[in-house]
Amino acid sequence: MKWRINLLCITGALLGIISFILPWMSILRYEIIEGEMLLPLPGEWSLLRVIEIHNVQDLLQTSFQFLPIPAILFIFGSLLALLTPLGCFPQAAGLILFPITIIDRIGRHQFYDPSSGYWIFEEVELMIGFYFALIASAITAISLLRPIGINYRRGPFDRKARLLNFNRMIVPPPSQNDAKELSGK
Repeated sequence: MKWRINLLCITGALLGIISFILPWMSILRYEIIEGEMLLPLPGEWSLLRVIEIHNVQDLLQTSFQFLPIPAILFIFGSLLALLTPLGCFPQAAGLILFPITIIDRIGRHQFYDPSSGYWIFEEVELMIGFYFALIASAITAISLLRPIGINYRRGPFDRKARLLNFNRMIVPPPSQNDAKELSGK
């Protein structure tokens, strides 16, 4: 028996996993107190930082409270893509929901924080991790439609070959006619 391995999907999954540690968004925050600008408070947030337990308070205070949902969806999809190209669906859902959860915050904004009495200027941008994840999700989706890897050949594929990254390719035993042809009789 031969094994089929969908290397394209595994590549997409690994790129998705690498994107976890890359920054997905940048937050640059300036506080103004009595006409004086304090030092900027920069922050680059990777997906791992978004879902860390001790940063939940940061998320709630900065109105990004729904951000862990797309982060967890994308991470789950990338890990699932190690086994099946169907991981492209949770990956895509996470990628669609991520900008939606921060859409009102992308760009430059100013607001007054009544609890501290400061004016806050904030700049939020999507960064390289998000775009890297887009590429990973696209590669995973393409591998569902056209698997590329070890023991994949052009032509029709069965469903199992498309839905699993690692599967056995069952080679039928030669028929009697094939055996006669091989033996030369």
